[in-house]
Amino acid sequence: MRAGGPLTPCSFILVRCSHPLSRERRRPSFWQHNHPSGDPNPSEADIRITRDLIRAGQLLKIEVLDHVILGQATDSQPSDFRSVKEMGYFYR
Repeated sequence: MRAGGPLTPCSFILVRCSHPLSRERRRPSFWQHNHPSGDPNPSEADIRITRDLIRAGQLLKIEVLDHVILGQATDSQPSDFRSVKEMGYFYR
């Protein structure tokens, strides 16, 4: 599933994302997207969307494994990605 948008926040429609998953025999899902700014830290919208995905997954019996945000490594941020789950923003 691919969401499109400008360099600023793009729209994310949960129904469009969950429908293909429900046809895939309810396999676990892994979500990722990039930040064109290069900063891999999750925004408040990323955290909200992650939690919405988890709640929708619970209803559809589809486990959300992680939501990873891709960016660029810097001196202060040596990794070019961040795992929302590893950052502690997942809850069940």
